[in-house]
Amino acid sequence: MSASNLIVAADISVSYGEHEVLKNVSLCCGSGSWVGVLGANGCGKSTLLRAITGQVPFKEGDISINGVSLSLDPVRAKSQFGYALDSSELPKELTGLQFLELMASIRNALPNDLSDRLIKAFHVEPWLNETIGRYSYGTRKKIGILGALIGNPSVLVLDESINGLDPMSAWHLKQVMDELVREGSKTVIMATHAIDVVYEFCSDALLLHGGAIVRSWHLPDIKNAGITQRQFEAEVMGIMSEASV
Repeated sequence: MSASNLIVAADISVSYGEHEVLKNVSLCCGSGSWVGVLGANGCGKSTLLRAITGQVPFKEGDISINGVSLSLDPVRAKSQFGYALDSSELPKELTGLQFLELMASIRNALPNDLSDRLIKAFHVEPWLNETIGRYSYGTRKKIGILGALIGNPSVLVLDESINGLDPMSAWHLKQVMDELVREGSKTVIMATHAIDVVYEFCSDALLLHGGAIVRSWHLPDIKNAGITQRQFEAEVMGIMSEASV
């Protein structure tokens, strides 16, 4: 990954009660990288992203966002990223427009051209003055993504954000994320089950099992070695099967 690391997690451990969900996880995400986090349900993908975004405390280790320690300066660290809220976390009493305005005010920012572009591409304009509680699952996902883009953050955190999108909206999202990382100043980290998306778009991939990273890949190296998407998927499935035994 790039020498300019926008996300650094060092020996992170997270527990819910007596259950250890993440076990000494370390990773670096460089600027201009799109990192896909793979793994079965319950492996710790969402917990890792919630730790990175400061939503769950970690009992060991530290995380820095764009060089700012989440432990020492949480407010400034959190200002460095945009996190696509899950549909269940959105304020259902607000309209879509009110939510976007709220996100802009929190980040002391104005809605930018990128969010405006996706508003059109996502076809959510007719819904912006309706309360979020009336939205379909897919429309709520779109509003959460748009909120993450407000303020042009250096780091974008997506937790299964492609799931639930219609094919056209998913295509637009992937194109925009690809453009951002190709510019070289942004990092995207995304938890997903879509191995095909990881192979096609991501620069790096991590496989979590039992709260630990059991394998990582640099996708350009895999492609240069002639490994196809089907072969990559088979490798991921094989490792997951072995780890589950």
